[in-house]
Amino acid sequence: MPPARAFGNPSGLAAAKQLRLPLPPRCDWRMRAAIRSALLLAPLLTGAWQARAQDPNDPIPAVRANQWTLAQTQAASYADPVAEKLVLFYRLLDPGAATPAEIAAFLHANPDWPFQAALRRRWQEAITADPDDQDVVQQCAAAHPTESATLLRCAQALEKAGNIQAAEAAARRAWTTGITTKSTAAAFLHHWGTAITPAEQWTRFQH
Repeated sequence: MPPARAFGNPSGLAAAKQLRLPLPPRCDWRMRAAIRSALLLAPLLTGAWQARAQDPNDPIPAVRANQWTLAQTQAASYADPVAEKLVLFYRLLDPGAATPAEIAAFLHANPDWPFQAALRRRWQEAITADPDDQDVVQQCAAAHPTESATLLRCAQALEKAGNIQAAEAAARRAWTTGITTKSTAAAFLHHWGTAITPAEQWTRFQH
């Protein structure tokens, strides 16, 4: 392994352009602009990074290719831990690349990092896609999802765990916050219809 390297201070927009940092995939223009602004503040602009084409441990090509294990390993060769943390940040923003627990831990440890809302969306998407009911129950208990698909996943996992009261509460929140298609609504009511009260129906109507 080459000797550990240290980062210098930011040197402005010109150096940032030379660095050509990639942006996470499937970001809208607001997310891309905010991430770009955040990265301009990161202490990543040194001669080593500017000469990255000759650096076999430069993580940027791996980040661009979504090769996260390789990117994390390469970033670990730098003395400043912000390199590894930035690669992690990119991975957490990449849809499907992180577990709910990883995203939740980063949010808890880094409340001052940019794009908290985007990370929270990725957290909810990861819960929705998580096949492990126990993990889902833990995540749903630790915070409060707001997306209807995530709330339904919570309800499903809670029901399987035998926590019917919490499962029905999650299902009611899902009904009042989303579920807009006829097919999805019909499937929901077939399973959860007895948990829906007139109060939820009125709240849904108002939305």
